[in-house]
Amino acid sequence: MAKKSVRDREAKVLTFFSEELEFINFDKVLLDLRDKEIVTHREYLAVAKMNDSKEKVLFLLECLPRSGDGAFPSFVEALQKWDHVDLAKKLKDGEVFF
Repeated sequence: MAKKSVRDREAKVLTFFSEELEFINFDKVLLDLRDKEIVTHREYLAVAKMNDSKEKVLFLLECLPRSGDGAFPSFVEALQKWDHVDLAKKLKDGEVFF
């Protein structure tokens, strides 16, 4: 039961910052998530073909909460790695408020 509430909080945080997520470097961040087996190669290719950043954000909003306990921290880590430090901090801090 506790794990579900953590994932619910993470989903709420992602949704709250969804507009800011539109400006991340999706290719690099998703490549990191693929390497950590959070997204499949097929998912990675499908998202890479998308032209609309809102669609890519919707994918993240669906994918990350269902991908297990390590998905959200790995996503935050990838954001930090690819110079989205401020957004990564907001997401980490947001976990406390939701």
